[in-house]
Amino acid sequence: MSNYFDGIIGQSALKRKLSFYIDAFQTTRRLPFLLFSGAKGFGKTMFAHAVTRNLVNTDGSKRQGIEINCSVIRNNQVFFENIFLQSIHGRQVTVLFDECHNLPNDLSQALLTICNTEKEPVRDFSWQDATYVFDFTKISFLFATTEPDKLFPPLKDRMELVDFESYTKSDLKEIIALHASDTVFDGNTLDIVASNVRGNARSCVKMAEQVTAYCKKNNKAVFTEKDWKSLAYDLNILPMGLNNSELIVLKELATRGSCSLNMLASATGMSRSALQRDVEQYLMKLDLIRIDGKRKITQKGQQIIQLAKAFV
Repeated sequence: MSNYFDGIIGQSALKRKLSFYIDAFQTTRRLPFLLFSGAKGFGKTMFAHAVTRNLVNTDGSKRQGIEINCSVIRNNQVFFENIFLQSIHGRQVTVLFDECHNLPNDLSQALLTICNTEKEPVRDFSWQDATYVFDFTKISFLFATTEPDKLFPPLKDRMELVDFESYTKSDLKEIIALHASDTVFDGNTLDIVASNVRGNARSCVKMAEQVTAYCKKNNKAVFTEKDWKSLAYDLNILPMGLNNSELIVLKELATRGSCSLNMLASATGMSRSALQRDVEQYLMKLDLIRIDGKRKITQKGQQIIQLAKAFV
């Protein structure tokens, strides 16, 4: 496998898949409509950028990349007049549609036709008395989302899914060490640090930055377990990367017992949607709570509450 992803830790299966498509591109001049799908912080944008960096144009130059947050595309007019004509037309370019579940309905319908390239790579699309040419030997479309279920299903069927594996403990340690390269971790301190991130690449990078800042502030080259306790206290870092909202929910369930969603929302002051979207998913993933009609804390969740007291 070609080393297209130097410096990116983990996701070996995903790397093999993307390497295949990059290799094939060198002869076919075409890339599938790749859909990077995964939880926040897993590296969707990072891998999409890596793919773009490794695409070589017909003249030997590196492929230019354009990243668009789909929440700013209000309708077809914004896309065709402000994005296509200004940044895509006549160029060899890769376009990343980030948070593509926010694509407006009319553009999703348009892309369904534009991305129908089974017979030939060039598609003409007519809109408001103008014709727009999409030559997918010169243009590549990449998509990224945390919510693939919200994509227009027929459009989603045009895409090749690129999804992510869970990061292993070894991956997390390696990412932290890579991004805190000026720091030596004493004994099993790196294991402890890696046990208290949120299990994704982004949280590891942030943690590495915090460790680096701590060491520079204190003029230290070696980061010890004592240093970790000091850093965790200063920054209120909670066990397993929990945030304060998640800890509040655990404490409420520990005090009240089983709760309905409405009761939990009332007790915490959080909205039902915020609890379901931003809090409960991570707690369930770690088996700290279980939901069977009502919300209930697990024994592991009870232990985390006790452990959190030692952190603060």
